[in-house]
Amino acid sequence: MSTTSFLQTASMTGQRAGRFAAGLLAVIVFLASLAVSDQAFAHAALIKTDPADGAVLAQGPAQFSLTFSEPVSPLVLTLVKPDGKPVPLTSFRLSDQTVE
Repeated sequence: MSTTSFLQTASMTGQRAGRFAAGLLAVIVFLASLAVSDQAFAHAALIKTDPADGAVLAQGPAQFSLTFSEPVSPLVLTLVKPDGKPVPLTSFRLSDQTVE
């Protein structure tokens, strides 16, 4: 085998190994992103309201409750009135998955 053909063979083998390593790295990064995404994007979902969603009431309720899929710790609660005016809710009670 001549020196030139040996170098060409070594170069081709190195290129294949480099492509394989790059592909393997891409698969590892992809699988790692799938494992992390479930935790990173997990949020509590609103599963029940009282009064019920879409209920039409003659007057505003004296109280309401929001039940979530997991316990929550709200930092700020704001009620937005039909006219768009925000009303800060400063008094609320937490009971496991429910905010009242």
